[in-house]
Amino acid sequence: MNDGETIRRYADAWLAGDTATMGSIMADDVSLHLFGYSPLAGTHRGKATVFEVIGKVQLLTNRKTIEIHDVLVGRDHAAILVRERFENSQGTLDLDRVFLYHLRDDRITDIYVYDEDQTAVDTFWS
Repeated sequence: MNDGETIRRYADAWLAGDTATMGSIMADDVSLHLFGYSPLAGTHRGKATVFEVIGKVQLLTNRKTIEIHDVLVGRDHAAILVRERFENSQGTLDLDRVFLYHLRDDRITDIYVYDEDQTAVDTFWS
């Protein structure tokens, strides 16, 4: 499998809610990099920790993927352009997000999340 097939398989699993497949595509030492100033901001290392943080985001925001706009693939990098919705007692936030991936040996080693409105995301995650 090449990196293009790997990241497309990951995107398909994401849309299907197939966390087992998503996890199988991540390296054991994967790092998730979240920006901003919320309690979730920072670098989170290890597959179990990454899924724990994703779970916290889900609890805080009832996160839903509305659409994957595009999947872009390079030699050892990929990006997934996404439209997502956050909902909680503060209201609803629809935003575009860019997930940048570093890949090695058909595994995701790093995930960087870039948000259209980082301040709004920080508010939802605080």
